[in-house]
Amino acid sequence: MRELTGEGFGKKVRDWNSPDLLTNWREQWAHHQNRQLERHGHPARVDHRSYEAQGVDREPTSHLGPVASDMERNGKASRIGDENRARGTANTERAMMQIEAAKLAGHRARFESWAAEKKAELSAAQDLTRLDLARKHDRQKAALESRLADDYGQTRATVKAELETIERRLQAKGVRKVLRDVFGNSKSDRQAREDMAATLRDIDKRENERRQELASQQDADRRRLKEREEERQVVQARGIDNARTRAEREHAIKARDSARESFDRVAPA
Repeated sequence: MRELTGEGFGKKVRDWNSPDLLTNWREQWAHHQNRQLERHGHPARVDHRSYEAQGVDREPTSHLGPVASDMERNGKASRIGDENRARGTANTERAMMQIEAAKLAGHRARFESWAAEKKAELSAAQDLTRLDLARKHDRQKAALESRLADDYGQTRATVKAELETIERRLQAKGVRKVLRDVFGNSKSDRQAREDMAATLRDIDKRENERRQELASQQDADRRRLKEREEERQVVQARGIDNARTRAEREHAIKARDSARESFDRVAPA
Protein backbone atom coordinates (compact mmCIF):
# COMPACT_ATOMS: atom_id res chain seq x y z
CA MET A 1 0.00 0.00 0.00
CA ARG A 2 3.04 2.25 -0.34
CA GLU A 3 3.53 4.63 -3.21
CA LEU A 4 6.26 3.91 -5.76
CA THR A 5 8.92 6.51 -6.38
CA GLY A 6 12.09 6.65 -8.48
CA GLU A 7 14.00 5.52 -5.42
CA GLY A 8 11.63 2.64 -4.46
CA PHE A 9 8.72 2.46 -2.02
CA GLY A 10 7.57 5.69 -0.49
CA LYS A 11 5.12 6.48 2.29
CA LYS A 12 1.89 4.56 2.78
CA VAL A 13 -1.15 5.79 0.81
CA ARG A 14 -3.91 6.14 3.40
CA ASP A 15 -6.59 6.60 0.73
CA TRP A 16 -6.68 2.82 0.30
CA ASN A 17 -8.08 2.58 3.83
CA SER A 18 -11.07 4.81 3.04
CA PRO A 19 -14.41 3.23 4.11
CA ASP A 20 -16.09 4.97 1.19
CA LEU A 21 -13.69 3.31 -1.24
CA LEU A 22 -14.37 -0.11 0.29
CA THR A 23 -18.13 0.48 0.08
CA ASN A 24 -17.79 1.45 -3.56
CA TRP A 25 -15.81 -1.72 -4.33
CA ARG A 26 -18.37 -3.89 -2.56
CA GLU A 27 -21.22 -2.21 -4.44
CA GLN A 28 -19.51 -2.69 -7.80
CA TRP A 29 -18.72 -6.32 -6.99
CA ALA A 30 -22.36 -6.98 -6.00
CA HIS A 31 -23.50 -5.36 -9.26
CA HIS A 32 -21.11 -7.62 -11.22
CA GLN A 33 -22.34 -10.76 -9.42
CA ASN A 34 -26.02 -9.90 -9.96
CA ARG A 35 -25.38 -9.24 -13.64
CA GLN A 36 -23.79 -12.66 -14.05
CA LEU A 37 -26.54 -14.36 -12.01
CA GLU A 38 -29.18 -12.76 -14.22
CA ARG A 39 -27.26 -13.67 -17.39
CA HIS A 40 -27.15 -17.33 -16.39
CA GLY A 41 -30.82 -17.47 -15.34
CA HIS A 42 -30.38 -17.67 -11.57
CA PRO A 43 -33.13 -15.98 -9.49
CA ALA A 44 -30.79 -15.29 -6.57
CA ARG A 45 -29.37 -11.81 -6.04
CA VAL A 46 -26.79 -10.40 -3.65
CA ASP A 47 -26.65 -7.11 -1.76
CA HIS A 48 -23.42 -5.58 -0.56
CA ARG A 49 -25.15 -3.84 2.34
CA SER A 50 -25.60 -5.29 5.82
CA TYR A 51 -29.03 -6.47 6.99
CA GLU A 52 -29.18 -3.41 9.23
CA ALA A 53 -28.41 -1.05 6.36
CA GLN A 54 -31.08 -2.78 4.24
CA GLY A 55 -33.63 -2.46 7.04
CA VAL A 56 -33.92 -6.26 7.27
CA ASP A 57 -34.75 -7.59 10.72
CA ARG A 58 -32.50 -10.63 10.49
CA GLU A 59 -29.41 -11.78 12.34
CA PRO A 60 -26.46 -12.51 10.02
CA THR A 61 -24.59 -15.81 10.21
CA SER A 62 -20.82 -16.15 10.43
CA HIS A 63 -18.46 -17.54 7.82
CA LEU A 64 -17.54 -21.12 8.72
CA GLY A 65 -13.99 -21.12 7.49
CA PRO A 66 -12.07 -24.21 6.32
CA VAL A 67 -11.79 -25.94 9.70
CA ALA A 68 -15.43 -25.55 10.70
CA SER A 69 -16.57 -26.42 7.16
CA ASP A 70 -14.53 -29.64 7.25
CA MET A 71 -16.01 -30.56 10.64
CA GLU A 72 -19.56 -29.93 9.44
CA ARG A 73 -19.00 -31.98 6.25
CA ASN A 74 -17.78 -34.87 8.39
CA GLY A 75 -20.88 -34.72 10.60
CA LYS A 76 -19.20 -33.00 13.51
CA ALA A 77 -20.77 -29.94 15.06
CA SER A 78 -18.62 -26.83 15.24
CA ARG A 79 -19.00 -23.80 17.46
CA ILE A 80 -19.62 -21.50 14.49
CA GLY A 81 -21.97 -24.06 12.94
CA ASP A 82 -23.97 -24.29 16.18
CA GLU A 83 -24.13 -20.51 16.39
CA ASN A 84 -25.31 -20.29 12.77
CA ARG A 85 -27.97 -22.92 13.35
CA ALA A 86 -29.18 -21.04 16.44
CA ARG A 87 -29.27 -17.83 14.44
CA GLY A 88 -31.15 -19.59 11.65
CA THR A 89 -33.76 -20.80 14.12
CA ALA A 90 -34.03 -17.30 15.59
CA ASN A 91 -34.36 -15.82 12.09
CA THR A 92 -37.11 -18.32 11.28
CA GLU A 93 -38.99 -17.36 14.43
CA ARG A 94 -38.48 -13.68 13.66
CA ALA A 95 -39.75 -14.16 10.11
CA MET A 96 -42.82 -15.99 11.37
CA MET A 97 -43.50 -13.19 13.83
CA GLN A 98 -43.15 -10.59 11.06
CA ILE A 99 -45.56 -12.52 8.83
CA GLU A 100 -48.11 -12.74 11.62
CA ALA A 101 -47.58 -9.06 12.47
CA ALA A 102 -48.33 -8.17 8.84
CA LYS A 103 -51.43 -10.36 8.91
CA LEU A 104 -52.53 -8.73 12.17
CA ALA A 105 -51.99 -5.26 10.70
CA GLY A 106 -54.13 -6.19 7.70
CA HIS A 107 -56.79 -7.70 9.95
CA ARG A 108 -56.86 -4.56 12.09
CA ALA A 109 -57.09 -2.32 9.03
CA ARG A 110 -60.07 -4.32 7.73
CA PHE A 111 -61.70 -4.26 11.15
CA GLU A 112 -61.24 -0.51 11.55
CA SER A 113 -62.68 0.00 8.06
CA TRP A 114 -65.73 -2.04 9.08
CA ALA A 115 -66.03 -0.10 12.35
CA ALA A 116 -65.83 3.21 10.47
CA GLU A 117 -68.61 2.05 8.14
CA LYS A 118 -70.82 1.14 11.09
CA LYS A 119 -70.21 4.51 12.72
CA ALA A 120 -70.98 6.28 9.44
CA GLU A 121 -74.21 4.28 9.10
CA LEU A 122 -75.31 5.23 12.61
CA SER A 123 -74.39 8.88 12.02
CA ALA A 124 -76.39 8.95 8.77
CA ALA A 125 -79.39 7.34 10.46
CA GLN A 126 -79.23 9.89 13.29
CA ASP A 127 -78.94 12.76 10.81
CA LEU A 128 -82.11 11.51 9.12
CA THR A 129 -83.89 11.22 12.46
CA ARG A 130 -82.93 14.79 13.36
CA LEU A 131 -84.14 15.97 9.97
CA ASP A 132 -87.48 14.20 10.51
CA LEU A 133 -87.83 15.81 13.93
CA ALA A 134 -87.04 19.27 12.50
CA ARG A 135 -89.70 18.80 9.84
CA LYS A 136 -92.18 17.66 12.48
CA HIS A 137 -91.43 20.76 14.55
CA ASP A 138 -91.91 22.99 11.50
CA ARG A 139 -95.33 21.42 10.93
CA GLN A 140 -96.22 21.95 14.59
CA LYS A 141 -95.24 25.61 14.40
CA ALA A 142 -97.28 26.11 11.24
CA ALA A 143 -100.28 24.38 12.82
CA LEU A 144 -99.99 26.52 15.96
CA GLU A 145 -99.87 29.74 13.94
CA SER A 146 -102.98 28.58 12.07
CA ARG A 147 -104.80 27.93 15.36
CA LEU A 148 -103.70 31.27 16.76
CA ALA A 149 -105.07 32.98 13.66
CA ASP A 150 -108.38 31.15 14.11
CA ASP A 151 -108.55 31.93 17.83
CA TYR A 152 -107.38 35.55 17.88
CA GLY A 153 -107.15 36.78 14.30
CA GLN A 154 -110.68 38.14 13.99
CA THR A 155 -110.62 39.71 17.44
CA ARG A 156 -107.25 41.36 16.72
CA ALA A 157 -108.47 42.71 13.39
CA THR A 158 -111.67 44.10 14.94
CA VAL A 159 -109.83 45.77 17.81
CA LYS A 160 -107.25 47.28 15.44
CA ALA A 161 -110.02 48.64 13.20
CA GLU A 162 -111.77 50.22 16.19
CA LEU A 163 -108.46 51.68 17.37
CA GLU A 164 -107.89 53.28 13.99
CA THR A 165 -111.38 54.81 14.14
CA ILE A 166 -110.76 56.16 17.65
CA GLU A 167 -107.39 57.57 16.60
CA ARG A 168 -109.02 59.43 13.73
CA ARG A 169 -111.66 60.88 16.07
CA LEU A 170 -109.02 61.94 18.59
CA GLN A 171 -107.13 63.75 15.83
CA ALA A 172 -110.11 66.07 15.25
CA LYS A 173 -109.28 69.79 15.33
CA GLY A 174 -111.03 73.09 15.65
CA VAL A 175 -114.70 73.34 16.62
CA ARG A 176 -115.20 69.64 16.29
CA LYS A 177 -112.48 68.98 18.83
CA VAL A 178 -113.94 71.58 21.20
CA LEU A 179 -117.40 70.01 21.01
CA ARG A 180 -115.96 66.53 21.60
CA ASP A 181 -114.07 67.78 24.63
CA VAL A 182 -117.16 69.56 25.98
CA PHE A 183 -119.38 66.52 25.71
CA GLY A 184 -116.67 64.19 27.05
CA ASN A 185 -116.28 62.20 23.87
CA SER A 186 -112.52 62.68 23.75
CA LYS A 187 -112.08 61.36 27.27
CA SER A 188 -114.29 58.38 26.48
CA ASP A 189 -112.28 57.61 23.32
CA ARG A 190 -108.98 57.84 25.18
CA GLN A 191 -110.23 55.36 27.77
CA ALA A 192 -111.48 53.06 25.01
CA ARG A 193 -108.11 53.35 23.30
CA GLU A 194 -106.33 52.24 26.47
CA ASP A 195 -108.72 49.33 26.93
CA MET A 196 -108.26 48.16 23.33
CA ALA A 197 -104.47 48.48 23.57
CA ALA A 198 -104.64 46.35 26.73
CA THR A 199 -106.74 43.83 24.81
CA LEU A 200 -104.10 43.61 22.06
CA ARG A 201 -101.35 43.20 24.64
CA ASP A 202 -103.34 40.41 26.28
CA ILE A 203 -103.76 38.67 22.90
CA ASP A 204 -100.02 38.98 22.23
CA LYS A 205 -99.27 37.58 25.67
CA ARG A 206 -101.53 34.55 25.24
CA GLU A 207 -100.14 33.87 21.77
CA ASN A 208 -96.54 34.09 23.01
CA GLU A 209 -97.35 31.82 25.94
CA ARG A 210 -98.64 29.18 23.56
CA ARG A 211 -95.62 29.62 21.31
CA GLN A 212 -93.29 29.30 24.31
CA GLU A 213 -95.14 26.19 25.46
CA LEU A 214 -94.58 24.60 22.04
CA ALA A 215 -90.93 25.72 22.02
CA SER A 216 -90.41 24.07 25.43
CA GLN A 217 -91.99 20.85 24.19
CA GLN A 218 -89.77 20.90 21.11
CA ASP A 219 -86.66 21.56 23.21
CA ALA A 220 -87.59 18.53 25.31
CA ASP A 221 -87.98 16.48 22.11
CA ARG A 222 -84.50 17.49 20.98
CA ARG A 223 -82.97 16.70 24.38
CA ARG A 224 -84.59 13.25 24.44
CA LEU A 225 -83.42 12.58 20.90
CA LYS A 226 -79.86 13.64 21.77
CA GLU A 227 -79.89 11.37 24.82
CA ARG A 228 -81.05 8.44 22.68
CA GLU A 229 -78.38 9.21 20.10
CA GLU A 230 -75.65 9.30 22.74
CA GLU A 231 -76.92 6.04 24.23
CA ARG A 232 -76.83 4.36 20.82
CA GLN A 233 -73.33 5.70 20.20
CA VAL A 234 -72.15 4.34 23.55
CA VAL A 235 -73.75 0.96 22.88
CA GLN A 236 -72.22 0.84 19.41
CA ALA A 237 -68.76 1.82 20.71
CA ARG A 238 -68.99 -0.86 23.39
CA GLY A 239 -70.06 -3.42 20.79
CA ILE A 240 -67.20 -2.47 18.47
CA ASP A 241 -64.68 -2.70 21.33
CA ASN A 242 -66.00 -6.13 22.31
CA ALA A 243 -65.89 -7.29 18.69
CA ARG A 244 -62.33 -5.96 18.36
CA THR A 245 -61.25 -7.81 21.50
CA ARG A 246 -62.83 -11.09 20.33
CA ALA A 247 -61.37 -10.76 16.84
CA GLU A 248 -57.87 -10.07 18.14
CA ARG A 249 -58.10 -12.95 20.61
CA GLU A 250 -59.20 -15.31 17.85
CA HIS A 251 -56.50 -13.99 15.53
CA ALA A 252 -53.85 -14.41 18.23
CA ILE A 253 -54.88 -18.03 18.79
CA LYS A 254 -54.82 -18.76 15.04
CA ALA A 255 -51.48 -16.98 14.69
CA ARG A 256 -49.97 -18.96 17.55
CA ASP A 257 -51.16 -22.27 16.11
CA SER A 258 -50.05 -21.30 12.60
CA ALA A 259 -46.63 -20.23 13.87
CA ARG A 260 -46.19 -23.52 15.70
CA GLU A 261 -47.11 -25.52 12.62
CA SER A 262 -44.85 -23.45 10.37
CA PHE A 263 -41.95 -23.64 12.79
CA ASP A 264 -42.35 -27.39 13.15
CA ARG A 265 -42.10 -27.73 9.39
CA VAL A 266 -38.96 -25.64 9.01
CA ALA A 267 -37.17 -26.31 12.33
CA PRO A 268 -34.21 -28.70 12.10
CA ALA A 269 -34.68 -32.17 13.58
